[in-house]
Amino acid sequence: MMKHSLPAPAGNENSSDNLCYSAKNKMKSINKIFLTVSGIAAIVLLIGIIMQNENIYKPSALATAISLAIGLGAVKSLKGYQYTAWIIAAVVAVGANR
Repeated sequence: MMKHSLPAPAGNENSSDNLCYSAKNKMKSINKIFLTVSGIAAIVLLIGIIMQNENIYKPSALATAISLAIGLGAVKSLKGYQYTAWIIAAVVAVGANR
């Protein structure tokens, strides 16, 4: 015999589910902001490379790598590459320190 469960009445939603949904939306919007920041930092990185100025391109390379690693969480199909992006960001951080 199969048990059938009735949906909860409209007034009795679980508040923890609403909080979880709200937190996910906030995190997704933060990820989108970092994805935009990574694009801006990449433009600054190119400018620094063209000018051959280490004081511009080293920090912007690090900012690009870190913000891209955070921002990849905003794109569902690229979310699996977020860990790889963090490894790349660590390598960039070591290279920027030299």
